[in-house]
Amino acid sequence: MTARFSFGTPAYWRARAEESRVMADDMDDPEARRLMLDVAEGYDKIAKQIEVTTSPSSSMFSRVNSSACPKARGVKAAQST
Repeated sequence: MTARFSFGTPAYWRARAEESRVMADDMDDPEARRLMLDVAEGYDKIAKQIEVTTSPSSSMFSRVNSSACPKARGVKAAQST
């Protein structure tokens, strides 16, 4: 049974990955087991990608060189308060 997480969260995709691994453990066919573990790995990659793209360091303002752009300094200061 799938845990109740929001679709766009890493926790949702990690739960799906774990479910896939449990299913793989119950499979007798080695090829089917390998494919299900590949699915689990894909879910883990989705979770990681969501973490990367939603982290504060992925903000467009974190990539702005504030010494080269005075307006960016003001935006960064406003964000931190």
